[in-house]
Amino acid sequence: MGKKNFNSLPEHIKAKLAIYKENLIEACCVEKINADNIANYYKLGITINNGSLLFEKNPILPAASNGRFSKYNIQGRVIVRKDLPKITKFLEYELQDWGGNWHYGTYPKRVYQREYWEPKFLKLEFKLIRQVGKDYFVKISIGVLDRNEENFEFELLYRCNILQECINNCDIFEAECTQEDYIKTAFVDWEIFPPGELSNERIYQSIPDNINKPTQEEFNERMDVIKKANPIEFIQGKGQFKSYFGAKFSNGKVAFENVYWGNALYVIHENWEEISKQPRCELMKLDPTKRKFTRIIHNNKWKDNFYRAIK
Repeated sequence: MGKKNFNSLPEHIKAKLAIYKENLIEACCVEKINADNIANYYKLGITINNGSLLFEKNPILPAASNGRFSKYNIQGRVIVRKDLPKITKFLEYELQDWGGNWHYGTYPKRVYQREYWEPKFLKLEFKLIRQVGKDYFVKISIGVLDRNEENFEFELLYRCNILQECINNCDIFEAECTQEDYIKTAFVDWEIFPPGELSNERIYQSIPDNINKPTQEEFNERMDVIKKANPIEFIQGKGQFKSYFGAKFSNGKVAFENVYWGNALYVIHENWEEISKQPRCELMKLDPTKRKFTRIIHNNKWKDNFYRAIK
């Protein structure tokens, strides 16, 4: 289970914004829905019946019970700004004296300033992009934003939080991207970046804190070893693979590193998309002569073993 809400834009969103060149950005996710996970989408009115994917309503207004941003979307929000100086507000009163006469007026009172969020009534729109066997690939969108607008980051964060509350996921795409761009992200749990687009610091900050998480300096050392091998693309894990990063080389091999201490480095020699989806415990059960990967333990020879494995 991921975070329920974000206080700032998630790092994977920032990374995409850094490389996107278009101004129109769509806040949406592509979800792979099947009989095994359909229960996660019942609250959105999505069901499977007789082999068909059904939407009860499309688009839908997310229920306030999904989370606080879904509630703000319907009811608005009042924020008491205790971080700002108090202001004088004149309150009305009406009093009846002993003689039965009514008196009306106002009196001053020092109060905290308030910020008001009007309800937005944003809706989720569903689009079945493709069916592959018993898997349905559905785009769940909450609208397009122009990054030149003054409140772009606030509006994007607002939408990311609603997506996170409704489907435990949030993402963005360029508004004019192709159907294949949507599908590509649904098949894998990795995001691909060209060299120079993903800094060590950005990857490190996006990795969840853990007692086994190395320091920034220790992480940089590992990353620099991989960079010296001249990869053609960098790979950042997402979702449950957030602690992984890696690189793809011109010969088709891919190296994956889990930054948490106690984990080995894997060099995958072919079919990395399929192999990366399998649990490590299952991979290690394979006959060593049939493995399409090399497991490298972080001992004092790991750098040499790594360079040897990717050649």
